[in-house]
Amino acid sequence: VSQSRYSASNGEGWNLVGNPYPCPINWDAAGWTRTNVDNMVWIFRPAGNHFSTWNGATGLGANFGSNIIESGNAFFVKANGSSPALIATEAVKIGNSPATPLFKTNIKTLRMTLVKPGELTDELVVAMSPEAQDGLDAMDSEKMTNPNLNVYALDANGKDNAINTIKAAQAETVVPVGISSTYTGIHKFSFKGETEFNAYDVLLEDKYLGVIQLVNDNPSYQFEVTSNPATFGENRFRLMFVNRGDFDYLKRIQSIYKNMTGLV
Repeated sequence: VSQSRYSASNGEGWNLVGNPYPCPINWDAAGWTRTNVDNMVWIFRPAGNHFSTWNGATGLGANFGSNIIESGNAFFVKANGSSPALIATEAVKIGNSPATPLFKTNIKTLRMTLVKPGELTDELVVAMSPEAQDGLDAMDSEKMTNPNLNVYALDANGKDNAINTIKAAQAETVVPVGISSTYTGIHKFSFKGETEFNAYDVLLEDKYLGVIQLVNDNPSYQFEVTSNPATFGENRFRLMFVNRGDFDYLKRIQSIYKNMTGLV
């Protein structure tokens, strides 16, 4: 049993709890009672020097996030209202950690990994589901900031998300992407899951260089971070999902490219 704390003005509901059992536990098991607590967990992984994230509402994880919490492992949860409580029964215990959980079939998933060659990685998950809402909801997971390297999506409320689930785009959906790095030099984005978006053009825009790249055809993008603030932060990159079935598709694509410096 864990009694969580919540303060709208101090800490925003973050709580560090632990697995008290001598075996792994399953966050997705039926033995949990979560009162005013988000259905998500965040665990710091020293080997990668980053936080992993698991969203129980979507079955999606970022940075190798999983629903399995090992024995003695500490993990963060987030309260979202007054008098929160997190209660676990024996039913959450498991004998052996299962294989990687299956994702829900109605969710398309794009994994965007920020790589500092020879150093660290961090992952952003952008998913698409007809059940998602336009703003922050249970299908999104906030970002816990890593010490050195971060990539995240910005929602309409200015929150940083490690998992950002958007609605199936009728025409064009834009996802602003922020990065931070304590390193300068060459960095890289690597994408996985782009083939799931076969009805869309998935575009990465680099506003600093005036470049748009079609991720469907080239799931890797290299760029440089310098001491210039314009090379990092929240205003350089964004993802665009353009529905090829939209009746104005060609006009939308032409408009996107013509508005870029040096592109026709």
